[in-house]
Amino acid sequence: MPPTPAPLKIPLPPAAPVDPFNAPSNPPPPDPGVLPPTLRPLKKSSRGIFPLLIVFVAMLACGGVAAAYFFWVNQQPKGQPPTPASVETPDSVLQGVISAWSEVKSFHGEYDLTLTLKAATSSDLAQELASARIPDNQLTATLNTSFDVSLDAAAPASAITAQVNIPTPDAIPFNGVALTPRWSLVQTGTTTVYFRLQNLQISGFDFSSINNQWVRLNTEELAALPGMSPEITPQQDAEARSLEQRMREFYQQNPFIVADKLDPADPIDGVPTRRLTLALDRERFKNFINSAWDEWAAPLLVSIEGVPKPSADSIINIDAISASGEVWATQPDNQLRRFTARVTYVIPGKEEGSSEGTFSATMDARFSRFNEPVSVTLPGQAMSYREFAMQVQLIMASALTPGSDDMTSDRDGDGLTDLEEGAVYGTNPDVADTDGDGYSDGNEVKNGYNPNGPGKLPAFSE
Repeated sequence: MPPTPAPLKIPLPPAAPVDPFNAPSNPPPPDPGVLPPTLRPLKKSSRGIFPLLIVFVAMLACGGVAAAYFFWVNQQPKGQPPTPASVETPDSVLQGVISAWSEVKSFHGEYDLTLTLKAATSSDLAQELASARIPDNQLTATLNTSFDVSLDAAAPASAITAQVNIPTPDAIPFNGVALTPRWSLVQTGTTTVYFRLQNLQISGFDFSSINNQWVRLNTEELAALPGMSPEITPQQDAEARSLEQRMREFYQQNPFIVADKLDPADPIDGVPTRRLTLALDRERFKNFINSAWDEWAAPLLVSIEGVPKPSADSIINIDAISASGEVWATQPDNQLRRFTARVTYVIPGKEEGSSEGTFSATMDARFSRFNEPVSVTLPGQAMSYREFAMQVQLIMASALTPGSDDMTSDRDGDGLTDLEEGAVYGTNPDVADTDGDGYSDGNEVKNGYNPNGPGKLPAFSE
């Protein structure tokens, strides 16, 4: 189901509450049961770690946005058409937007997100940014995403492309080049997803083996990952439904989202449009967060005798959040065409009333081409996720042990480099058949089997 204009964390003057929850809407035989080999830990090094972490977080942001987006899309309930009103109000328009959006079968969207961390002058955060050679006490990253999605249950499909941009001055050790990693995903059906990473470039890391390469990930490979399974047990399903119901009840008790203001706006694609401002009741929001924390998060915390469990108020200071948001909808069909939000969090300082700086996020999403056919072209060739994961291990090991002969040498002639044996598989680089089962380490790896003992490699079937 498509995402509704979701609850925004927006502290503005209170008005009539809206309820979005109830809105209309040939290898050796495997040895099962033997755990996969433990990979050797890599030596610690500070070389390139800071830029790598930034890009890694940015990539996680891409994946996180996509994952959250798909979860959100498929969890929204169908709405019911709102009762016609003789006079439009902010609340009736928002209800109409939610209802119309719930009936969308396919659409095109573009999403821009800007994250900015700005340190206060002379703060500890400013010193940390300065030590990382980040000028002007400020670090900014942008995420630009384009997606085409079909929500037809009989033929689901999606194509997403996201690009992260981190402007970098010459002072930062990124070779003076702005980081612009690009992430793509395509999917047809429900069992296989293909993703691709592009524009990967960090000094000291050679990404050529995975850069611009499609990777295949299917449900069978997910099931092979330790501790993961695509199957949901009846108990897990019941627990999830119970939690969802409790969240609905908490919101009904503290409906914090309000449709605050309705104004005319410029037409979009020649269609009359109006702009709806959303706001948040701060006290109700606090009550909702505290109830949700006590129901879901607090029970997960480990009890320590004599130490009370932290409250939601001790984790996040809601009073430090400010925000605003708008929805653009066409008239009279209430079709969502644009959604913007701006959120700022004041980072508390060590002294009461002081601030380390601010963290802000600005989002702008536009939607079009509703209920039109979605065409998705799957890649002709793709590496397995097992191969991709192994290549990532090699990239990390090579970067942390630069210039080592292990990167190319193969002392035992088993088809694996000494670096692969030591950093990835934990095998003996001087013994061609580490586990003594009659098959060389390289032959076992080639066929997806554990070269360091019985069973298959962790993860991943071809």
